[in-house]
Amino acid sequence: TQDPRAVLAVVGGTVGMALGFGCLALISVFMQPLETAFGWSRAEVSLGYGIASVGMAVGGLVWGRLSDRLDIRLLLAIGGAGMVLSLLAMAATQALWHFYAANLVLGAFGFAVLYAPLVSAPGEWFVRNRGLAIGIVTAGGAAGQGVFPYLASILIRDLGWRSAFLVLGAVVLVSLALALPQVRRRRGA
Repeated sequence: TQDPRAVLAVVGGTVGMALGFGCLALISVFMQPLETAFGWSRAEVSLGYGIASVGMAVGGLVWGRLSDRLDIRLLLAIGGAGMVLSLLAMAATQALWHFYAANLVLGAFGFAVLYAPLVSAPGEWFVRNRGLAIGIVTAGGAAGQGVFPYLASILIRDLGWRSAFLVLGAVVLVSLALALPQVRRRRGA
């Protein structure tokens, strides 16, 4: 019989992973509205994803190292706040550098902070089927890349791009507030 906390850790990690990768994939549906609103080129808007990815890569090295030393709750709070604040900042974008800064925060201080704890902590609960547990968590990333941009496209169509970013920020806030407390390290792991 599996400890229920282990299952909750996997569910929380899966939701967090879905939201992280889903947020990174949002550029695909916000590209055209941002081009139209500001007259930015496709290349200029696309660079936002590049900046988020570089922030994620560099941040992953730093935060991954720190995840072995810091309380997981602190990391989850920093990463969750980084993700939510970046989406809210994107809603308030007035200049290209604002958009780039928000994407840097999304990558380096949002999902990069969450990634290592979301993968490692749920796996610590399992002796048998550890690979399956981690596989389920990482599969959340693929699900988020498909679902979150689709949701965003509906919100953009119905509410406009700024309001869509606000609603997505609220969705991420509520979802992470429910999911991240379930991601905890097993005592003695």
